[in-house]
Amino acid sequence: MRPIEHERKLVRVLSQDFAERLGDDAAHLESLLVDPKTKPVTNAMTIAYISRLRAHKAKLLEFATTGDGEQLSEPGIFEITKWIPELRREKGQIESPSLEQLEEMFGDFYVSVGRTYSETKKLLREIHTGLPKMQGPPGKRSEAVKMLDAIIANGWSYSRTAKEMCDCGKARHDDKCTDLVRKRIRELESFLDKQGIEYQRRSIPGKGRHS
Repeated sequence: MRPIEHERKLVRVLSQDFAERLGDDAAHLESLLVDPKTKPVTNAMTIAYISRLRAHKAKLLEFATTGDGEQLSEPGIFEITKWIPELRREKGQIESPSLEQLEEMFGDFYVSVGRTYSETKKLLREIHTGLPKMQGPPGKRSEAVKMLDAIIANGWSYSRTAKEMCDCGKARHDDKCTDLVRKRIRELESFLDKQGIEYQRRSIPGKGRHS
């Protein structure tokens, strides 16, 4: 089933709108960059996120202008916001319309130009799938970023980080707290490496060589 021209125009208009919002958010976040000395990881992740917003903006504008270009939704573009949720709250959230909103806005139109109800539902699902999505930040990821910032900026060990930042509620933080901190940091480091994000690295007491 090939999209009709009205459907293609719809996606191009939405692409233009998202591109403008991505550009606005990138400029706003750039004006709010944190100190790389005190928050080196947050700074590096924010810079990487800004770069990706601008790259995706370019793709969206290409599609909105010519109808050509790569897929609208770039896998993983918003992954960093799962670790630093503030990046998507500083200037309002970049969100795509829900499937229900798309159906309300365009469902009657598609039926009126000859699409069946089932065809219309399928087309709107495909459009919705192609738009950029935001996911809510899970669990303790943002805390891990703060911990690694503190470790690098202050030269803390895992045990010192647990003492200063563990949120378990205990009066005294034990080896289990230290192990938990270590696990969170390793998960964050793995994410940073996978994403190719360059950040300040330093030997962490109690961890061994960190390169």
